[in-house]
Amino acid sequence: MSDNIKCSSYLGIAVAERLVRHLFKDVSRMPNNNTGFDFICSKDKKIDVKSSCVILNNKTNPRWQFNIKKNIMADYFLLLAFNTRTDLEPIHQWLVPGYVLNTVICATIAPSTINKWDEYRQPIGPAITCCNTIKGL
Repeated sequence: MSDNIKCSSYLGIAVAERLVRHLFKDVSRMPNNNTGFDFICSKDKKIDVKSSCVILNNKTNPRWQFNIKKNIMADYFLLLAFNTRTDLEPIHQWLVPGYVLNTVICATIAPSTINKWDEYRQPIGPAITCCNTIKGL
């Protein structure tokens, strides 16, 4: 699955989790299918990584959807928004405290609501650099 771009887990495991190892220093990766979180950072915070490619409804209404599933274990959620499944170019990145999302099933971010997430926005440049390296650019 780490080499198969068509696999549903490719974006979340091969790309998103590699980004976390690149973006954060001294993270401990949890085994695949670990319940509630993917990494523990150097400050002993549990980070659950969620990724989404843009979703279009009838070729309109772009949005990103992140499946939180009422996860109360994570201290933070790293939300990674990509353009398309083919290009896998990171567009936005947010680091959201767990208490903001712990009670929702799915977090949806659309261009019309993106400003509501500004306080959690992270610089996207390092993620773009890492993805270009993954793609061999």
